[in-house]
Amino acid sequence: MTFKRSSDIYFIKSGESTVKYSIGFSIITFILGWWGVPWGPIYTIGSLYRNISGGKDITQEVLASLNANVIEE
Repeated sequence: MTFKRSSDIYFIKSGESTVKYSIGFSIITFILGWWGVPWGPIYTIGSLYRNISGGKDITQEVLASLNANVIEE
């Protein structure tokens, strides 16, 4: 069975490397990700690529959510 989940959100300062946050997830994906049927190999390659390239930047979504919460209060 194949699962595709995201990790928690991590605050990465400007100029800071993302490796210390992604290395554990990359190792787990590299070892266990291939076994998922039928999408395991495809998701594994995509996840490893995303981790190596620095992850997914969701700064704008987080800021929009924070601003929406401030406006509601």
